[in-house]
Amino acid sequence: MAYSHAYEFRTTCVKPMISYNTIKNVAKSISNARLVLRPEFFEDGNNGFSDEEMEQLRAIAGQCVQQCVVR
Repeated sequence: MAYSHAYEFRTTCVKPMISYNTIKNVAKSISNARLVLRPEFFEDGNNGFSDEEMEQLRAIAGQCVQQCVVR
């Protein structure tokens, strides 16, 4: 009997702990996942990534998974 499991992988993107290379490695490790999300967490702090930087991170991760969403 085959089981179908849906998983959600999330990471909090905060400088300097996350880099473009970090995202690339994380995305490779969850390759072929259906959905990757970023929760709204650091909206008013200086440690968060800009919208443009988040789009670059999403594009990197999106190369390894079916869908990657920034929210």
